[in-house]
Amino acid sequence: MPTIEFRASVIIGAGSMPFEAVRALVERLPVMVTPKWVRGELQPIAARDLKDFLVRALELEPVSRVIEIGGSEVVRYQDLMKTYSDVRGLKRFMIPVPVITPRLSSHWLRLVTPAHYKIGRRIVESAVHRSVVASETASKLFDIKPLGTRAATEAAIRDEEYAFSFLDQEGKAKDYKAQVGTRFVEKRTRRIRKEPITAFKIASRVGGDSGWFWQSWLWTLRGWIDRVVGGVGTRKGRSKHLKVGETLDFWRVERISDNRLTLSADMRLPGDAVFDVHVYETPSKEFILEHTVAFNPKGWGGYIYWFALYPLHALVFRKMLDRMATEIDRG
Repeated sequence: MPTIEFRASVIIGAGSMPFEAVRALVERLPVMVTPKWVRGELQPIAARDLKDFLVRALELEPVSRVIEIGGSEVVRYQDLMKTYSDVRGLKRFMIPVPVITPRLSSHWLRLVTPAHYKIGRRIVESAVHRSVVASETASKLFDIKPLGTRAATEAAIRDEEYAFSFLDQEGKAKDYKAQVGTRFVEKRTRRIRKEPITAFKIASRVGGDSGWFWQSWLWTLRGWIDRVVGGVGTRKGRSKHLKVGETLDFWRVERISDNRLTLSADMRLPGDAVFDVHVYETPSKEFILEHTVAFNPKGWGGYIYWFALYPLHALVFRKMLDRMATEIDRG
């Protein structure tokens, strides 16, 4: 069977382990000790460009071949880290050191990034060798102009900020905690007796004069604190029928459809926060009320914020879900 094999350096986009390692290092470490391997040359390619190559490959003659692909520029790992920090608005300092063995670097990656030791070892070992496009085959076969490193990084971050794929994963109706890239995601579920359409009419009453189902004064206090530190605070009023783009206290409506309401935080935070309410029916004919909270920290301040306030956040969202489920069942 004819096979086309694409060979690429680092892929800039969510899910690419080298990119996730770079992201985790930059997000978590204000000062980085950089070994020799971060100065090796590579030619990273944007995930969206890789997708274009894969789609266009369907138009080629069915002949087996190997095609090297890459972005529009050759950089170094340390350039990639610097670019990521610039795009995210983070100040990071790199201290070059002459000798750190690949084995030690692999253990270090395991401690501060999502990479398993074996994956970290592969990242380090591949970084030691120059990884750039040596053939012009791709440019001859495809009319594709790949993005540069900065544009690819901006696109990767922008795609994540405006996509809610981490909320839309189909799975079992059960609670879970996960980390998607640098984003912390928590899902809580409750079984309810009312059908989704009826239940969502009650669940979507959150905010405004209706309150937040449990201890609404805590949300008022949070809005007051936000106003004190220069944020928008709690804005008064809400429309009866929410629409995308409208404000709701210190949240903004990102989407409301299919018995689902997704809000993004407008308050001053060391990161980005999303709150999602979803009511649906499972294949086994159960009705589920689901809350998802996601926080994408920005730098160390974001991580400190998340872990310091986590016990209170967990309590508030759990109680709010319980009270919401109770009111739905009461009808």
